[in-house]
Amino acid sequence: MRATTLVIGICLAAVLLYGCNREAEKTAPPTTQPGATAPAAGQAVLPGQAPPGGETVEQMVERWKQLAKSATRENPRLDEAGALADEIAIRDPHALLSLLDLVDDAQSTPYTKILATLSLTPVVGQHVAPRLIEMTKSEKESTTRACATNMLRQIPTEEVTAVLRQLKTDSEPRVRLYAQIGLATRDPKERQEVYALYHKPETTDDEKGTIIHALSQMPEVVDVPLMLEAAGAATMVEGVRIVAIQTLGQIGNAEQVAALTTFSQSDPSEKVRAAAQDALIQVNARVGGQNQLTVPLK
Repeated sequence: MRATTLVIGICLAAVLLYGCNREAEKTAPPTTQPGATAPAAGQAVLPGQAPPGGETVEQMVERWKQLAKSATRENPRLDEAGALADEIAIRDPHALLSLLDLVDDAQSTPYTKILATLSLTPVVGQHVAPRLIEMTKSEKESTTRACATNMLRQIPTEEVTAVLRQLKTDSEPRVRLYAQIGLATRDPKERQEVYALYHKPETTDDEKGTIIHALSQMPEVVDVPLMLEAAGAATMVEGVRIVAIQTLGQIGNAEQVAALTTFSQSDPSEKVRAAAQDALIQVNARVGGQNQLTVPLK
């Protein structure tokens, strides 16, 4: 996972954990007790660390599982798990699908399920839809259902759309959120409902960040006002603001030049300033053309 995606992953993890904090605390791996000593060098392989001499795909998957077992709220291991999952997906995408078993396992910790959900992103497709649909059933554990719904929103089939419409009124808040977000990328009316959800007082910044990320994956011109709002939100984490600005670079026009210029020149964050400058270049190329600059550039 890259820097911006990592921040979005943290938002996703926070949302998926919403409502299961006590469960997470009960099932989280124990921390090292005071006075305990770490293994000596060469004595053991740390979670997520590759053994010397290379490894098979099966060993990589096992290393991913060991890494996930060490994940905690303070150190969710998002970056390491994502990077390792990318390596596995390149070598054998089918092997990565074995992580679905962890999402579906009632004994897995919420942290493990969330890491698996994020790591499965490169290989989720129509071929896994039947299993994911089964994992959203009411008798399944709540985090399993939320993770499965989140993955289903990546699959644009009529069958999945029908399931998401049913889940939109589910009793579990996280399932409802991901069903609504999934529908927003398929139906203009549902998109407007997600805008309304974004502006509800009870919607958290993590939930807002998840909405922004989802819309940015399939942006439309009607998203411009929401992206502008998120880009300028002082309480929003830097990574979400950058995603919003990058999206404005893709879909914005001359009307957004003033706001992007302000971000590029005076935002406290260097990364936000850089993202805004890049967005201005994109807008200029689209609106003004190569030989007719219409956007102020440094």
